[in-house]
Amino acid sequence: MLRNEKYTGVYLYTPQEAAERAQRRQKPGAIRIDNAFPAIITKAQFEEVQAIMNSRKNAGRKADYMCSGLVYCSCGAKMHVYKGTRSGHTYYRYVCSEHCGRPTVLMSAVDEAAIKYLHELLSEPNQTLITAAMRRYQSDSKNRLMAFYDVLNARIAEKQKEYDTLLKNLSSGVLPSDVVSDIGQRMTEIKAEIKALEATEPPEDYTVDTIRQWLNALKNNPDEKAVKLLIKRIDVSGDSILHQKRNICRRVRF
Repeated sequence: MLRNEKYTGVYLYTPQEAAERAQRRQKPGAIRIDNAFPAIITKAQFEEVQAIMNSRKNAGRKADYMCSGLVYCSCGAKMHVYKGTRSGHTYYRYVCSEHCGRPTVLMSAVDEAAIKYLHELLSEPNQTLITAAMRRYQSDSKNRLMAFYDVLNARIAEKQKEYDTLLKNLSSGVLPSDVVSDIGQRMTEIKAEIKALEATEPPEDYTVDTIRQWLNALKNNPDEKAVKLLIKRIDVSGDSILHQKRNICRRVRF
C-alpha cells in the first residue's frame, strides 16, 4: 500500500503484463493517467515515504530482545546484540553497529536498567498524576464525541468525493475496458467503505480503574511490549544508561 502511487491521484495500467515480478511491480511501460482519483496525499509526501522505505531495505532482521532497536552508542550509532560463549557460558552484549571502539554493554545490565526505569515511571505518585489527567479527559467527553463525528463525517465526504470523481471518469467513455472494470470495482469498494464508516460507533472510553489496572500490570510484569511502549530511546554513555520517554529523561547507574 505504501508503494501505491494511486494515493497521489495517479492511475497506472499496462496493456501487457511483464513476465518478471519486479517489472510487474515497477510497471516501466505503464500508461499513466494523472489526477484520475482525488489525491489522499501529496506527491512530496509519497516521495518522502519512498525514501524512508528504501533506506530501511537492508536494516536486517529485528531481534526479539527486550530492548532491541532502542539502544544507542555514545557515538550516535545503534547498538546490536552480540551472542558470545566463554568457558561454556553464553552471554549477550550490546555492541556498536559502527564499531567505533567504545566499550560493549551486557544486555542484562541494559534490561535491568530499563525495568528499574519503568518501576520509577509507574510509581504511585506518577499513577496518581495519570489518573487525575484521566478524570479531566472524561469530563470533556461531550466535546470528544462531537470531534469524533466531525472527523467521521469528513471522511465519509472524502469517500463520496472520490466516488463521484470515478463516476465522472467512467462516464467519459475514453478509457480501455480493463481500466473501466478496475474503476467499477473500486467504486464498489468505496460504497462498502462508506457503509462501514456510517455504521462506525465512537470508541468506548477507558475508566480510571481500568487505567490503574493496566499501569500496575505493566509495572509488575514488564516485558518487551511495555519497554517499547514507554521508552523511546536508550543511550549508553560511559558507565551510565540514559532512558528517554518524550520529555522525560532519567540517568540510571549500573
